Amino acid sequence: MEKIKYLAFLFVVVSLSARADNSGQVIATQTCVACHGTSGEGNSITGFPELAGLPAAYLKTQMNGFLEGKRQFPPMLAILKTLKPEELEAVAAYYAGLPRTPSQAQKMSTTDKSLAQEIIFNGYWKKNVPSCIACHGSQTQGHGEFPPLAGQNSKYLQTQLQNFKMKKRDGGPDQVMSHIAQQLSAHQIRVISKYLSSLPSNGPFLASEQKKIAPTIADAQTGFFQPPLLKDLPSGENGDSIQRGYLIFSQTPRYAGDFVGGHISCVHCHINLGRQPYSA
Repeated sequence: MEKIKYLAFLFVVVSLSARADNSGQVIATQTCVACHGTSGEGNSITGFPELAGLPAAYLKTQMNGFLEGKRQFPPMLAILKTLKPEELEAVAAYYAGLPRTPSQAQKMSTTDKSLAQEIIFNGYWKKNVPSCIACHGSQTQGHGEFPPLAGQNSKYLQTQLQNFKMKKRDGGPDQVMSHIAQQLSAHQIRVISKYLSSLPSNGPFLASEQKKIAPTIADAQTGFFQPPLLKDLPSGENGDSIQRGYLIFSQTPRYAGDFVGGHISCVHCHINLGRQPYSA
């Protein structure tokens, strides 16, 4: 009996020591794995998001969002209310340090894939919707506090866009995500979510998945000039010149770094590559 008591005491001491040394992992193991998986991979069937590799600052903001009522999900709120601020920070740091899981292939028609690519990489400017890559990075793999979208499970992405649309979730600065989601149809939300989940969570995209030099479909607002579409651009020397101009405009530090300071590109001010009304 004494030996059992000793072993039980030793187990408690070891557990407490482990929590003191690696509290983020211990808390995650005790409270998060049932929904978010043993490696933070999420659950594509139930729609629980992948947490592995998300920025720590973003994770912390979202946890505080539940606590402040900006996001609604009672089970999450119940769990988070038991944690101290330093424990929330430790959990965020733990998940941020985990590797992303491989993305999942999605069956999509050519038409749906083209529609998703157009909105994600070029925006939906007919409804004044910027591209996803404007905030989430050129390959939607995250940028600063903006979370990765590539490789996140589609059910979660679709649910969150619907939540933004119905204002069940805070839309961020100037409620920009609420505005974006409200301009998208249910079908557009569905195909965007499916396509994003199929993109590589790490590593370079295929050339076919990259942003095109010009939109493939007309996107001008009613009453405004429609700039040339991809199919209208010339080939040969003129085409090469346009391509170089596009690169300078969209990636100025890389292609014309001697003429700018910092890391700003023309497109950061002249939205939609200057194609948007009044942006030139």
